[in-house]
Amino acid sequence: MALSRITCAFSAVVLSLITLSSHASLAGRDLDGNLSTAEAYYDTVLDITWLGDANYAGTAMDWTTANSWAAGLDPYGSGITGWRLPETNPIDGTTADDATYSYTGSEDRGYNVSAPGTLYAGSTASEMAHLFYNTLGGVAFCNSTGCGIPNWGLSSTGPFSNIQPTRYWSATEYAPFTGFAWGFDMEGGGQNGFNENYSYYAWAVHDGDVGASVPTDSDNDGIYDNQDNCPHTSNANQLDFDNDGVGDVCDTDDDNDGMPDSYETSMGFNPLNPTDATADADGDGYTNLEEYKAGTDPHDPESFPRARFMPWLPLLLD
Repeated sequence: MALSRITCAFSAVVLSLITLSSHASLAGRDLDGNLSTAEAYYDTVLDITWLGDANYAGTAMDWTTANSWAAGLDPYGSGITGWRLPETNPIDGTTADDATYSYTGSEDRGYNVSAPGTLYAGSTASEMAHLFYNTLGGVAFCNSTGCGIPNWGLSSTGPFSNIQPTRYWSATEYAPFTGFAWGFDMEGGGQNGFNENYSYYAWAVHDGDVGASVPTDSDNDGIYDNQDNCPHTSNANQLDFDNDGVGDVCDTDDDNDGMPDSYETSMGFNPLNPTDATADADGDGYTNLEEYKAGTDPHDPESFPRARFMPWLPLLLD
């Protein structure tokens, strides 16, 4: 039982790290002229730009209407046109077996298309499947063991807003049946062909990288990374006691005296007082900094770096 819990915990940590790493493939892009906000995200793996609002249209629609809507987009008055729906290309290179259903990602129809650990892991053939499983770290509702898998769905929607827990249209028609097109379920991760007259949601994408780059704020403290003295640790006040360009919350030596804050605190010194480095707490003739470097006790006069007065001692001890 204990081993099982450890295994589950380790798996959760790994999944979290994979998800965080995957989100890094999305770069914010400005479409409305305000560089403090991102209205789209460039996917560096797929080489397409996703609209940040997954329901920018505000309604579901049939397949033909969805394609027309995307083709006519000029989002946020950006002047950027040429948008489309995501594509669904054959993961195995052929449409001949598209009617074959799979729970393990070995076919285009079914679950776990391009999911990590599957036959075609990381495939970019289906843009929505890649986003769901690889970029956002989604978990399929079904796999080879059955359906209702624990923690299925999207635990994180990344930087996107309004992702609907239902099906989205693809731009690609479904080869096995006339009048059908591919759709992807953003709730459970399933991919299938659907009658083009059904009403599903539409998420617009654009080939390549479009829009202006938006400065990154990795720690969400309101200060862009290129201006933040601790870009990965939230510190809106930007306090920097020693003015070394590294903020106090992520500076391991706040007073820049050569002794780490943790060491000074453990020894009763002041991590914000650089003069205690040159002081001699135990009066043995050695500064606190010298004792720190030597690994001796700065509060014990019998513990000091002996090599200064007895350089031959290490030879005798060899």
